[in-house]
Amino acid sequence: MKSLPFWHRFALFACAVCFVMGAFSQKSGQPAPRDIRFGTSRISGYKTYETTLKGKEITAILQGPEVKLESPDQGIELNAPRLEVALEQDKNNQFILRTARATGGVRAHYVNREEKREIKGRAQRADYVEANKTLTLTGQVFIESEDENYIITQRNAEKATLLLNRDQQEVKLEGDPSKNETIITPKKKETP
Repeated sequence: MKSLPFWHRFALFACAVCFVMGAFSQKSGQPAPRDIRFGTSRISGYKTYETTLKGKEITAILQGPEVKLESPDQGIELNAPRLEVALEQDKNNQFILRTARATGGVRAHYVNREEKREIKGRAQRADYVEANKTLTLTGQVFIESEDENYIITQRNAEKATLLLNRDQQEVKLEGDPSKNETIITPKKKETP
């Protein structure tokens, strides 16, 4: 395996130092940084965090009353007491969100502005995977999705897998079919 060029190693080292210095200042009684930014994404609301640097990947575990991940490039927003993220350098040497797991009373929000599609959900856990553009909600799932024509509410599922960035919005529900509930409400078309 080839060694990374000096400037790659330096960029990774600088990111790791920023994470470590934030953790050090927090343990020394000084206030922690208010947020962590990478690319266009931001994590805020945490009280404690720990990080690991391995190769071109940084993993972080953040905890607080309400940790918030905002990743506009992916259209994802997650709010939860605990958040685990994996960041990876892209071809432009920018850190991007590779995966995220939020646990403990999660609120999730996804927006696809091009397709005029929006999904809001609540669950006990949410897992986002960038590689296959999925958001999986697990435990006491509630979802409200909206596009130009419909509002769809789905609740009482044990698990829901949302396939994002597709031509059609797709949600796969798992659990006891007698408990899953889906309500489809057509939107009223405005006449000019």
